[in-house]
Order: sequence, then structure tokens, then C-alpha cells
Amino acid sequence: MTLGAMLERVELGSCGLLDTTADRVAGPGPAKGSRSSRVSCCHTYATALVNAGVSLQALMALLGHMSAEMSLRYGRLFDTTVRAEYERALHLAKQ
Repeated sequence: MTLGAMLERVELGSCGLLDTTADRVAGPGPAKGSRSSRVSCCHTYATALVNAGVSLQALMALLGHMSAEMSLRYGRLFDTTVRAEYERALHLAKQ
């Protein structure tokens, strides 16, 4: 699944981040509106944003976290993202 598809599938409101109703959460897994479905949704959303290049500060604001540590628990870097950043840095270092 592409990052764009992930972000289209998961909306901030559907994670219950903008409001307290999570009845719009759909898909397989835990019951709609359950804490685990909201957490899973938030992990997907944060991961897509991090891999799209969203800053940590913006991610914290979007997720409503006060600490960077908490936001870092939600967003996971893809191996391809790490590789691309490494190659970009290597290219810049060679200039």
C-alpha cells in the first residue's frame, strides 16, 4: 500500500483524534470504536505521516501528544525511507 493510499484510508477524525466518537473506524480487527481499533488506526496514520516526511513537531500536534517520545512510539519508519535518507545524506556528503 502506498503512503497516499494509507493517508486516504485513515483520516484524523476516523481515529477519534479530533473527536471522541470512533464509530467511523472500519475494517477488520477489533470492534468499531474500541480502544485497540483507535490505537491501530493512529499507528497507521502516524506511520504514513512519518514516512511522508512530516516533522516530529507536526506529528506531535496532529496526534495531540505532549512528548516526542509518545509520538515516536506511534510512527514507524519503513526500511525504504531509512535507505532513501541514507542515500540522500551520502550524496550530500560527497558534494
